[in-house]
Amino acid sequence: MLHAPGPELLKNLSGLQAVLSGVFPLKSRHRSDLPLAVRDLSRLLTSERGQRRVYWAQPRFVAAYLNYFLPWNLLRLAWLLPGLPLLPPVSPKQRQGIAPFAGKAGPGADLPATDRSGAVRVLDLGSGPLTLPLGLWLSRPELRTRKLHLLCTDSSPHPLNLGRALLENLAGRFYTTGPDKLFPWELRLERGTWEAALHGEKGRFELITAANLLNELSGRPRDAEERLEEKSSALFRAMHLALAPGGRIFLLEPGTRLGARLIVRMRSLALERGYLLESPCTHRMFCPLGHRTGEGGARRGPAGLEANSGRSREAFLQERGRGVRLNSAWCHFSFSAAGAWPELLDLSRDAGLEKERLHLACLLLRKPGTDSAPQPEKHSSRLRVRVVSDPLYLPAGRGIARYVCSALGLGLLRSSEDLPSGMLVEAVVPGWPDKAKKDPKSGAWEMLLNLTK
Repeated sequence: MLHAPGPELLKNLSGLQAVLSGVFPLKSRHRSDLPLAVRDLSRLLTSERGQRRVYWAQPRFVAAYLNYFLPWNLLRLAWLLPGLPLLPPVSPKQRQGIAPFAGKAGPGADLPATDRSGAVRVLDLGSGPLTLPLGLWLSRPELRTRKLHLLCTDSSPHPLNLGRALLENLAGRFYTTGPDKLFPWELRLERGTWEAALHGEKGRFELITAANLLNELSGRPRDAEERLEEKSSALFRAMHLALAPGGRIFLLEPGTRLGARLIVRMRSLALERGYLLESPCTHRMFCPLGHRTGEGGARRGPAGLEANSGRSREAFLQERGRGVRLNSAWCHFSFSAAGAWPELLDLSRDAGLEKERLHLACLLLRKPGTDSAPQPEKHSSRLRVRVVSDPLYLPAGRGIARYVCSALGLGLLRSSEDLPSGMLVEAVVPGWPDKAKKDPKSGAWEMLLNLTK
């Protein structure tokens, strides 16, 4: 799932600084104030969620976001996006040119997600300065020639316009003028809430994305928790209606407890509607890193979870002792901040916000289609697992291990020090089922890499 950015991608990322300087040149007072503005904006984003969007009206905060937060977000995406199957394969129609992006009430408004030209319709909610489209352009070179109808929405118009200028200037570094060198993406910017963007849509989009949107749903009222549950349900229901059969939803949040809890919540809602979990989950069972009973999906009984005939794995685990949840852990992935360019590192140091590791929580879902029915969970001592921790040094000279997520619950994978966070591997549970062991400290199933493939 996670892949270290290659030299070409890192070079393109570092070139973003020149594009930023052309689109949003810093005045002298903003340049000298930049480290302090970054620090102030960081405080605003982490402790005053109800006031987050006001920063786009303040030039010093705009400068801070574009020169610090946007580059770090793009570096995170550079690790993540190349390994995700976000769009379907190219069809012959997609080489025939694209038609204008029609409005909801305009010509072609009733078209499915892939319109008559073969262009794929994508909706990016809470797009800000088009962070995800910028990440796709930088991280997925094969998409630079794809015909995309890309609708980007945000409650503030200023970041959308800045994002368009950034993307078009960035694309200009790859394309020259000429009839066969046109920017292939049809961009449409729309100011408004996610409710307005999704209202009345039915099966229109093949991909819906939302980065750093879930953590802004609650605001600051006293009933924030209840509003969060209610709004996340409303958001998923609206995305579900707007998504074409077989289409995908991609959600990205900071790798914090809140971000992970919101991702787990959306996972549960997706399972209830029969969605396929394409990444990072390897199974449809309860979430071992869920924060509360019932948030993993299985305990709420989503349809299709126990499609096997006879005794299901879930029932078996109830007899054997359910897979453990760690109350002190949450589902996120960490990786090195290496690859950041000197200007970004200098600004981070001057602001007192140096980074050695980057963190994220994410979820890629696929809506059921005619060829995408959920597959039943198989009963086997061999299973796919996802690495979800840094290396752990086991006591009493037992070596190095990592926690992994599996359909059995949390696992402790031995001899896995060389596996990066987020990696998908096959493991075996020695002695499964009757003689399988659990780690005495964490309660996780003890596992080994399957080396017999």
